[in-house]
Amino acid sequence: VPELGGAVMFGGVTAFAQPYSALTEEMWLQSPSGWGRLNSSGPSARVYSNLASIGNGQLLLFGGLAGSDIGKNDLWRFSGGAWSQLNPTNPPVPRWGAASCFFASTGKFLVFGGQFNGSLVSNHLHAVDAAIPQNWTWYGSGTESGFEPSRRDSPMMAYDPIRDEAILFGGRSASGFDLDDVWRLRFVDGTPEWTSMPSLGSINGWQGGSMFWDPGRQRILLYAKQQFGSDQFAVVEPTVYEWTGTTFEPIQVGDPPSLRRYASMGPTSSSGEIRLFGGLRASDSTILGDTWAFNGVAEPSFPLPPTGSGAFERGDTVTLNLPVIVGQFPALRWSLGGVPLTDGLTPSGSLISGAHTRTLIISNAQPADSGPYLCTATNPCGTSQSEPALIDITAPCPSDFNGDDQVDGDDVIGFFGAWDIGELVADFNGDGSVDGDDVIGFFGAWDSGC
Repeated sequence: VPELGGAVMFGGVTAFAQPYSALTEEMWLQSPSGWGRLNSSGPSARVYSNLASIGNGQLLLFGGLAGSDIGKNDLWRFSGGAWSQLNPTNPPVPRWGAASCFFASTGKFLVFGGQFNGSLVSNHLHAVDAAIPQNWTWYGSGTESGFEPSRRDSPMMAYDPIRDEAILFGGRSASGFDLDDVWRLRFVDGTPEWTSMPSLGSINGWQGGSMFWDPGRQRILLYAKQQFGSDQFAVVEPTVYEWTGTTFEPIQVGDPPSLRRYASMGPTSSSGEIRLFGGLRASDSTILGDTWAFNGVAEPSFPLPPTGSGAFERGDTVTLNLPVIVGQFPALRWSLGGVPLTDGLTPSGSLISGAHTRTLIISNAQPADSGPYLCTATNPCGTSQSEPALIDITAPCPSDFNGDDQVDGDDVIGFFGAWDIGELVADFNGDGSVDGDDVIGFFGAWDSGC
């Protein structure tokens, strides 16, 4: 939560006695400088609830397990340092162990799956407006048709703001087995659409992992397991994966935390610092209280091509923008046809600005500015280049100097006014200098009518 300065954790189990009797309602903030406790006067103590950041330092919390088979379906907002309970109509049935995320482009808080009283709830998708939560909306048939995820509890879900989609992974099936399937959720004309994506493979199925959007890598990260072999001698290791847009790929992480379920994990800053806390040790369900830091920064890359390509006329303003840059604090440099650009006037009379930023602006564009533009990004981890953006600048009628769609004496007056004081716009032949050759070239074109 950028506005709060770190990753937020609420509730959980502090000790096993009677089933889940040692629950807490504590709320903690993990910042780059350490742990700090926040005001938690509001929701009751619980575990396996759903917490999401909805922007402007606000959080939504839904459901959870408040005791032995005591499920919750209450909705709370944290804003301005305090909790307030919300009461939208038509709520989902009480549950715990559901997946959730804030789908920013629609403004909706989503909840999927979970269990209640020892049984899995239906595979409806539930959504409520995060800003003004008046009514829950239920999507889906509730039947397992194969066109949407099956019923499950303890799956993971996160929203990708770059691709405007949510990714759902894994969980536990009705038969108690770890699931390995991956689903993509998009909203099309206000209607949610699920798409089955490549799975991680049955031996890498998982429940109770951690999945979140990492602003440092500009990717969804998943903390789960990677299993090598399926017999009693199989090797199981904790693994961090990143979502590439089509599949999850493992990231090589040195000395990772021990394998655990239900750990709290998230970014503590926009620069790529990740923290993991606690969870249940996978081997014996011991409650853990350790904190781990992971620097998720990678070499720079450009998941999406520059925007702004196209055909323009002389004198137009061209704007090229890089929608996404992955990597911590990369140094940027635009180039044209392999030649690095510098802010300022060009020999042809155009003006370059933003040569070292993600947005390049070419004012008073000239035909000499045509060509492929790309950006190079460099940080201590490496260097990469964007896809090229092709710009074509034409001068439909170069002797129409004043651009009024007529070739007449006004163009002669305008041309000589600029030529007389040496303005580069009068460099008619584009050789970088304003001289007699430009006069000859201008009158040759003017005399022919264009």
